[in-house]
Amino acid sequence: MNLLDQVRRAIARHDLIDRGSTVVVGVSGGADSVGLLHALIALAPEYDLRLHVAHLDHQLRGAAARADADFVRELARRWNLPHTIESRDVRTFARDQHLSLEEAARQVRYTFLIEAALAQGSQTIAVAHHADDQAESVLMHFLRGSGLAGLRGMRPKTRLADFGFQTVDVKRRSADLQLIRPLLDVPRAAIEAYCAQHNLSFRIDATNADTTYFRNRLRHELLPLLATYNPAIKAILRRTAEVVQGDYELLEAHRNFAWDMTILHE
Repeated sequence: MNLLDQVRRAIARHDLIDRGSTVVVGVSGGADSVGLLHALIALAPEYDLRLHVAHLDHQLRGAAARADADFVRELARRWNLPHTIESRDVRTFARDQHLSLEEAARQVRYTFLIEAALAQGSQTIAVAHHADDQAESVLMHFLRGSGLAGLRGMRPKTRLADFGFQTVDVKRRSADLQLIRPLLDVPRAAIEAYCAQHNLSFRIDATNADTTYFRNRLRHELLPLLATYNPAIKAILRRTAEVVQGDYELLEAHRNFAWDMTILHE
């Protein structure tokens, strides 16, 4: 199945996009987000979509980050797409909020995407997390001792209000916003092959090789080691997420039923 068909299937299976809607697409400039944007452009007439590109410079990589922003700006212009490109001081936010750089970057990035969506009157934000990211997330949550909620991994469609880190004002205004991941079942290699097939250029973030970051250590050290025990380890981790999600939904349904039975109605 080609990448466009996989995205179509994800849209149908998880009800990701409403026809005629505006979708804000988070574009870092890397292969994954450039591939996602190109695929959504190809599918836009089919779903009557309006696309808006959003890119954030986290001010962590100096000239390289500014070059990424310039690349995304030029890409959006070349593809005739409206865009919002900003920069924010993640390092200062991390210090003030006593967060790791990874967590601070995540919070600042999603707050930016929420604000971009609200400015565009959009209820949907698309990001390019893929199947390899899913495997890494499940393993990371397992190592951190997560319960069922974490072992589900990332969901194809998530209410942004459930992220829990926005300011009260942003949280209130983002109540109806959805984060979608149309590539969550697509391996990184397939996305890179799609980019090569369509001659898509993209940026390479050198920090992705920096193993001082926990996720990068999983990607470059632990997962290759686990693959020597079972070459299908990534597929197994993704399957674990699907099974746990089923268990989670069942328990949640029973919990809601039990809660409803305890409420006194006047």
